[in-house]
Amino acid sequence: GGYAAVALKQGACVGVYSGELLSNAQFFQRYPDGMADYCMAVDADFVIDGVDAAKCEEFVCAHMNHSRERWNVVRRARRRTREVFFYAARDINAGEELLFDYGRMYWKNRERQELE
Repeated sequence: GGYAAVALKQGACVGVYSGELLSNAQFFQRYPDGMADYCMAVDADFVIDGVDAAKCEEFVCAHMNHSRERWNVVRRARRRTREVFFYAARDINAGEELLFDYGRMYWKNRERQELE
């Protein structure tokens, strides 16, 4: 998981999702079953594959865990630049875990894995 190193005010940028930009065709070529733990949809046509970025020991947005109920971070896609940014949804204390709702599509065929 990822944790706030410092206190963050509501609206503060937490980071940008890092990885390789893939078209949907490239995504399904790489992940035929559509199951990819570190992929983030930018829009209906593009996905960012953050699997390599997630291996980093320093914080990257791919380290954030899911929570449907306790999320404190929101994602905003910039389709024009094909980037996904994360922002504090409320004031976050230093040391607090950074969580966002992965959304329904992530949990498709993984329903038994979701904790909350």
